Amino acid sequence: MIANVATGVVSLDQQGRIETFNERASEILGLAAASACGRSLEEALGGGPATRIIDAVAPVRAGREPRHEARVVCELPAGRRTLSVVASALLGEARRPIGSVVVIET
Repeated sequence: MIANVATGVVSLDQQGRIETFNERASEILGLAAASACGRSLEEALGGGPATRIIDAVAPVRAGREPRHEARVVCELPAGRRTLSVVASALLGEARRPIGSVVVIET
């Protein structure tokens, strides 16, 4: 189902490794899913302006917020883009955090 949505969707496990990376996320970020999965978000996106996406996800990954929204400007392979980034905690049994999901739209 995530593969066919019109927004970029990335899920991270509790250690911050990418578990899912749909086709739209690949298009937006200019990064192949095969090279992203299994890596941390930081490793996959590299440094530079893409760190703004990492910064938008950080409050959720650190457990400070259950959901965080941000608009970020990034230099991506397709050029300068303003992205809407929404990060949300994924909760498992007993509402314990098991990772996070990041939705990215242009």
